[in-house]
Amino acid sequence: MAPEPARDDAGTLRTRPLILTLVLIGLLMPALGVILDLALRVGGATSGLADGIRNITYPDAEGNLFAWYSTIILAAVAVGFFLIALTARGAGRPIWRFVVLGALALLLSADEAAYLHERLGNFAGDLGLSSKFTYQWLLLGVPIAIVVGLFVLWLARRLDKSLRWALIIAGVVYLAGAVGGEVIGGVLKKTDAFSGDALIVVYDIEVLIEEGLEILGAILAFRAVLRYLRISNGPEGLAFSLPPEQRATTKK
Repeated sequence: MAPEPARDDAGTLRTRPLILTLVLIGLLMPALGVILDLALRVGGATSGLADGIRNITYPDAEGNLFAWYSTIILAAVAVGFFLIALTARGAGRPIWRFVVLGALALLLSADEAAYLHERLGNFAGDLGLSSKFTYQWLLLGVPIAIVVGLFVLWLARRLDKSLRWALIIAGVVYLAGAVGGEVIGGVLKKTDAFSGDALIVVYDIEVLIEEGLEILGAILAFRAVLRYLRISNGPEGLAFSLPPEQRATTKK
């Protein structure tokens, strides 16, 4: 007989083993890519196998295994929000906030796969915007991130308190990498602070921190969604439920 899925005291499936596994994969994979990159480019190592593994795990490369992994995590967050919306609809609760959050997560997933944010550099150029210190796309990307962040904060004000704070923490971690890390990376690439092997080492460390924060933020958002969406495995298959709705209280 197959082992029973892990459950908590309330009968819902435990998500902690899954989240820990996702975190380990999300942190070890880019670390491996960076270590191999340093060994090949700075250490002078020569290995076709090492080069192949580096190419599919290096976190600053396009269209590789790590980019696919990040895309899948963000898509899973979107699916989680849509499942919450469907469950909320069945319970007669408002769903539009969850639909919007799911759409935003889906957009981030598409951006991770297609590097849509870098297209902002073309629009910045058309507007006559340029920078000698960082990437051109950030001149539009940072204001857009601020506006979207403020919108999500406004959107989240009516969510369950535990879900709201979990998503805020996840968002801060994600943006620290997606925006803050990109700013630092652009400065390293476009200034003369480092050169040669020193630039490779410093930039690789920055990339590891940047991408590590991004994937950690995405996994934290996935964790928040799973904890809010209570999943149980009964005789008829998987069932979804939500915590009791919390009513907003006003101070007298």
